[in-house]
Amino acid sequence: MCVEPSLEHAVLAEMRRGSRGARRCGARHDWPRTLIEGLHRGQHELLDHLDRVAGSVPAVFRPVAWLHHAGNSHLSARDLAAAGLSEHEIRAVALLADADPLDAGSRDVQHVRDIAAVPGTAGRIARVVGRAALADLLRAGHPVGDRLDALGGAA
Repeated sequence: MCVEPSLEHAVLAEMRRGSRGARRCGARHDWPRTLIEGLHRGQHELLDHLDRVAGSVPAVFRPVAWLHHAGNSHLSARDLAAAGLSEHEIRAVALLADADPLDAGSRDVQHVRDIAAVPGTAGRIARVVGRAALADLLRAGHPVGDRLDALGGAA
């Protein structure tokens, strides 16, 4: 995916500028949406999916919910850390980035099972967001049942 370098630079600069105060004032959850809307401009179906997933998880998980497809972009862990994501959130985004929810292959089902087994905070965040994402795709008619079952109650 190509993103205008000037757009990416402006969004990352804004994220860095607001990241310290954003954690205190609650605006922390707004920058991922702004970033993703720029990265996925014109991809209305994907943006609608991200919006529904972010709206279906607790506020603390929303930055990862907005960014769970960011693996398709060239955002680095350093960019995300500079913007204020915690190590756990960055790890959760990385875990989710390796899964393609629309690929019904057995490799993808195994990856979801692997996420279900990841211990700690990053695993929990990935399971909550992954389950919400798969549930949204299922409601939209995508065949994700095996992957949703693989996450089970592990959240």
